[in-house]
Amino acid sequence: MSNDRNGGAGPADDRPGILFVSPVVNMKGGAERVLMQAMANPAIRPVLAVPGPGELAASAREKGIPVHFVRLGAVEKVRRKPTPLDLLRAARAALQCAVQIAAVARAENVAAVQTNGLKVHVAGALARVLTLGRIRLIPHVHDIPYTRLERAIWRGLAATSTRTIIVSPPCMPGPHPARVAIVMNACDKPPAPTARERPPTPPTIGFVGRFHAFKGVHLLLDWFHDMARENPDLRLLLRGRPSDESAAYWASLQPRIASLGDRCQIEGWRDADADAYEGIDILVVPSATPDPCPLVLIEAMAAAIPVIGTPVGGIPAIIGTGEAGRLVGSTSEFAAALRDLLRPETYGRASAAALEKARNSHSLGEFWARFNEEYRLAGVFDGHRGFSGVIAPRVPA
Repeated sequence: MSNDRNGGAGPADDRPGILFVSPVVNMKGGAERVLMQAMANPAIRPVLAVPGPGELAASAREKGIPVHFVRLGAVEKVRRKPTPLDLLRAARAALQCAVQIAAVARAENVAAVQTNGLKVHVAGALARVLTLGRIRLIPHVHDIPYTRLERAIWRGLAATSTRTIIVSPPCMPGPHPARVAIVMNACDKPPAPTARERPPTPPTIGFVGRFHAFKGVHLLLDWFHDMARENPDLRLLLRGRPSDESAAYWASLQPRIASLGDRCQIEGWRDADADAYEGIDILVVPSATPDPCPLVLIEAMAAAIPVIGTPVGGIPAIIGTGEAGRLVGSTSEFAAALRDLLRPETYGRASAAALEKARNSHSLGEFWARFNEEYRLAGVFDGHRGFSGVIAPRVPA
């Protein structure tokens, strides 16, 4: 274990400390952005533990948040849909990681450990066991279990943790145990001041995110291709980039993109301060694999942009059954939804409903308030008692 803390003695901070543990070092996606939002909660004193230097550590340091490095070892090699053999091979490294987490918790005298990914969820649970339950563990679950083994791990985690927070109902299939709560993601940007009207210019359908098969860009291209024949004025904007692992997938889409000619525009990521949804009239989230709680959907709604999404993962819980958007699963359903939303009166109602839902259900203040309630139920605010008395266990190197 090593640390990379900001030096200098400052005024005492009597807020309860929360140790946030991430298995990644960079801003990989929505889960890391939500982690930064959670650490900005004014009611707590955040501490960050990551496997090493990177964007997360740099961002935390800029905000004056103490940073510690914990080694994952063989745990780093575990991927989604793990087998029992994968878990067995990583068991020793998971124990060593658990020891490091317990040591950081003790050194920083935090009131709870909040883990932010499967690899560190398990290590956090082991740290709780090794300290005989002295560590309050709060896994923040952003993943939907796919296999029987994953479902068993998720259930075991909920049974052994102090509280478990999931970002949408599919993250914990079946009846939710008593100590499991849903806290959906939030938008940390100011909401639009008013609803939108359908612009007089040709409408632009937008996608914002990674160009990955899981995100369903191929579905959107097929759906748009059919609608473009019916409405030649439609425009498609793809804003994002492929990940290293999806380079072949992105290459396979190029003939379809080329067939659309100048009706399809591709842009890269925008800076954090830029408007990621500028120029988009309707946002589509065509996820082919269940997406737990896509931030782009919430951010677009906060920008008063009507949305269309596939009925998988947490998308139905965000869009709901009202006017804010439409759920589609086929070319014909997409065409019907688009025709409906492109009517000026329908567009205006959808924009207003999306904005209202984002303001009421996905504000940063609401997000923090719900986390603080979970912290209260976990005993985090009980006299701000930390872990200074925890004796960090040792596992041979």
